[in-house]
Amino acid sequence: MNKKARKYIALILVLIMAMGLVAACGSSDDPAPAAGGDQTAASPSATPSPQTQSGAGDAPGQVTILEAEEPEEGANLAEHINVLLDLSGLSVVNPHALGGTAGSSLLWNLVGDRLMEIYGPGDYRPGLAHTWETEDYMNITLHLRDDVYFHNGDKFTAEDVAFTIQYALDNPGGTAWTRLRFIESFNIIDDYTIVVTYGEKNVDYEFELSHWSCHIINKRAHDLDPDDQTWAAVGTGPYVMTSFSPANVATLERNENFWGEMPPTKSITFWTVPEMATRRIMLQNGEAQLAMGGMNPEDSDALNADPDFNVIGDRSTSYNYIAFNNMGDAIMMDTNFRLAVAHSINREDVAMVAGGNWAVAWPSGTAWSTGTPHFLDLPRREYDPDLAKEYLAQSVYNGETLELGAQTGPIANAAELVQVQLAAVGIDVEIVVMDTPSFTDAYAYNPESTRQLSMFGHGFSPTVLGSLRALFYQGANTNRANLNDPLVNEVTERLASETDPNVVRDLTHQVQQHLYETVFVVPLWSAVTVIPTVRGIGGLHLWGDFFRYNFRGLYWDLNETPEHLLP
Repeated sequence: MNKKARKYIALILVLIMAMGLVAACGSSDDPAPAAGGDQTAASPSATPSPQTQSGAGDAPGQVTILEAEEPEEGANLAEHINVLLDLSGLSVVNPHALGGTAGSSLLWNLVGDRLMEIYGPGDYRPGLAHTWETEDYMNITLHLRDDVYFHNGDKFTAEDVAFTIQYALDNPGGTAWTRLRFIESFNIIDDYTIVVTYGEKNVDYEFELSHWSCHIINKRAHDLDPDDQTWAAVGTGPYVMTSFSPANVATLERNENFWGEMPPTKSITFWTVPEMATRRIMLQNGEAQLAMGGMNPEDSDALNADPDFNVIGDRSTSYNYIAFNNMGDAIMMDTNFRLAVAHSINREDVAMVAGGNWAVAWPSGTAWSTGTPHFLDLPRREYDPDLAKEYLAQSVYNGETLELGAQTGPIANAAELVQVQLAAVGIDVEIVVMDTPSFTDAYAYNPESTRQLSMFGHGFSPTVLGSLRALFYQGANTNRANLNDPLVNEVTERLASETDPNVVRDLTHQVQQHLYETVFVVPLWSAVTVIPTVRGIGGLHLWGDFFRYNFRGLYWDLNETPEHLLP
């Protein structure tokens, strides 16, 4: 879509919402940032289906987990299930490459196993390591299973753990490297015991070793054809990848030699279907049984009202945002300009454009996840165009046209309205829309980057240290605001060895207060991950974190499905 068309659509949106915008335009008598107080976002007006995880993210620190139920006795299970993904779905199959996406994580969770598995915040369960211990949080002794085989028939041993760690360390910038980069060395004791040593204390080692990108890979598969990235899918998991076409399709067949609980479904195909409307049509035609990724609000509402379908709405505990390049030009580094942007945005309207009844304006000024410990609720900088103009007049901005990068889909839709709201106070931006792989590459951490503004979503971790290391710490490829802040770096490094819960809380609050005062990002809205399925689909494990969804128990009970949707 060209610039003229984008502005035309955005202007129509503004006209439609004119009454709401006028009502919200009252200026503040106090030039200081407006207090949040009771001015939090209202809940969506439409009531989601009974399957909606409405508790996820509704209150600070709460995460609602949808446990994977087993099929009922006598269920008529389908052998195959088609799953639809958006354009971000199958960008890369190698977790050690740059650009891992939420869709890729679904695949990795099925073909690979990690040393330990995470099922919710703090809920770590045995994976390829059946037990582990440490006395100093630096030397972690891992006791491995002795009954596990890779998809190519090789037996899993400590050598594979060592190869995976070394491969990650040799590929800086990759998704797995971000989590394993603090490992200094490793020592194989025997075939089923390995000691992993960190350069300093690391209280977050369980989260890092259970991260979705850190499944153990097979050395022989790599050595046979290192240029064919599908070697990275030769894992030990419950499914074997039998075909793969980048940004198109991947087919998985059940691993009949899997060491753990056998999955109920024989095969799964992931189809990349960028068009939201097409995903809905494919569901309604019986061509697919489950869809992941963004959906138009109208399509979500329609499927939610259709008795042939279930719609699971999993509220993210994180937010979508406007980010400034924190090592960028003078305009991006100007706090007055950042405050002008913050007060230019009507979050309620932006959330409605982004997700309709399946999104909610971020109710706080805090740039922190409600699902990450020690959330500190700070006053939201409310929509106030007059105050925005005051801040803008005090800034170094002089009418330049600025770049606003945005991911395709709902975020790009929201960017259209943000462009108009910024223009209303005198800030001119041009939107550059990119698909997810291109965006994540263009907005990876880079001190030399000349980028300016961007809109994306933060993927917080269920741990404080994991979140800081991935999103705010220097060098992390998912630090999309290009932050290299001395205080944030110092606190992150202190938290790596801090075990006193009171100190952890205080340091976490200090970082949140600092990020708030520097206005390093402007939180806008929280999305609901909409997962429409035909009736009869079950076995999903969800908990407000798309990247850690677990489809190993996925099944389709044909007895529960309307006849016209049967294969």
